[in-house]
Amino acid sequence: MDIPRIIDFQKIGNPEIGYISIAEPKGELPFPVKRVYWVYGTPEKSERGNHASKTGKQVLVIVNGEAEVILENPEGKISNFKLNDPNIGLYVPPLHWKQIKLSEKAIILSLASSEFDESDYLRDYKLFKSFVAVQRR
Repeated sequence: MDIPRIIDFQKIGNPEIGYISIAEPKGELPFPVKRVYWVYGTPEKSERGNHASKTGKQVLVIVNGEAEVILENPEGKISNFKLNDPNIGLYVPPLHWKQIKLSEKAIILSLASSEFDESDYLRDYKLFKSFVAVQRR
């Protein structure tokens, strides 16, 4: 099974001029990027996610602020990740229920493996549990 993991993007620069980090599909990214989106303007302690993707993969990068990402895999194992550095990404495989808790004014960027398709989303937790149970048979 594909597992979530932290990706450490190279950090180029110094405090006097700032930094740049680069993500490339033939390098750090485990898939070609088909869609990029970001969430911003978040109120204090807002929560996003609360869904899983059947086939889509993504890498999450916090651009500003902090995020706690809670993932549940198909077997029910829960993993917590704290994102607070823009040169760190979190790889989220398919079939992982995702909750994201954002700090005030956080900006989180998603690099996704596929274009948006509503039919790929499991937005109800009970449906997610039923779907993964069938997949494991």
